[in-house]
Amino acid sequence: MRLFSIATFTLLSAIGCAGVAGVFSVFGMLTLFSGIPAVGISAGVVSEFAKIMAVSWLYRYGKTANKILVFVGALLTICAMTVTSIGVFGMLSKAHTEQGASVSTSVAQLEVIEQRIAREQKIIVNDQKVLDQLDSQVQALIDAKKVSMKGGARDLRLQQKQERAELDKEIKETQQRIDQLQEEKFKIGQTVRNFEVELGPIKYVAEMLHTDNIDGAIRIVIILILLTLDPMAIFLLICYNHIVLNKEKSVIENVINKSIEADTSDVIVGINNEPLVEVDTPEQVVNMPVKEDPKQTPKKSNIRKWFF
Repeated sequence: MRLFSIATFTLLSAIGCAGVAGVFSVFGMLTLFSGIPAVGISAGVVSEFAKIMAVSWLYRYGKTANKILVFVGALLTICAMTVTSIGVFGMLSKAHTEQGASVSTSVAQLEVIEQRIAREQKIIVNDQKVLDQLDSQVQALIDAKKVSMKGGARDLRLQQKQERAELDKEIKETQQRIDQLQEEKFKIGQTVRNFEVELGPIKYVAEMLHTDNIDGAIRIVIILILLTLDPMAIFLLICYNHIVLNKEKSVIENVINKSIEADTSDVIVGINNEPLVEVDTPEQVVNMPVKEDPKQTPKKSNIRKWFF
């Protein structure tokens, strides 16, 4: 029961790994053959099933089959594994590229917004300089003690009233635009911050690999998945066939041993534990007298059953 359970779980694990690799491969093939989706799907599914059957056949009959046939089967299996790996790499690379593309767009939008904010701030700075110049003119008259007289600081202030109002209005409107841009910048920046949070584990992986290149670290992770997922399915499938073949061999040996023991017992001991006469031909077995027990009907020996 334990052997059967191990074999069952081994087979389920192999099918699970192969299934995940097959799904990744199908989606990856769709990226390569996006114009004809049926080609990608059929190639992924058929190659995965064919690979499973080829591995099982090679393990079971590789030693006794024709060497050329075994070589061709092994070569095609390697090709199928390569196709699966290409599909998995394409799918994972596409997922990372799409995620990075969305973040790149957000970063570009942030740069544009920052440039607009800088321009708006420059407008405020220029308007403020003009206001400072107006204030300096008024202050110069005040310092000259020309305040209330005609052409003094008070008259100049009244002359500047409309210009000051326009400048204050422009500054206020510009500040409102800056506030709106800051809100938009915060919303877009949230996408970038979320992406940075998601990249947290990859950053640690990059540090372990002694590199600052996040894309390079992700490629290494993808390659590790390629070297683990599909080969693990092949390894587990081989283990399952090994367990099943050993179980079948054990069962056959037990049957043969029991048959040999039964045949030996019938030849050595006859009815009522009397030794049988040694015979050489089936005709002697047919003509050999059989002593019947009146209390029970004797059963035919395995030798007689063999011939009759």
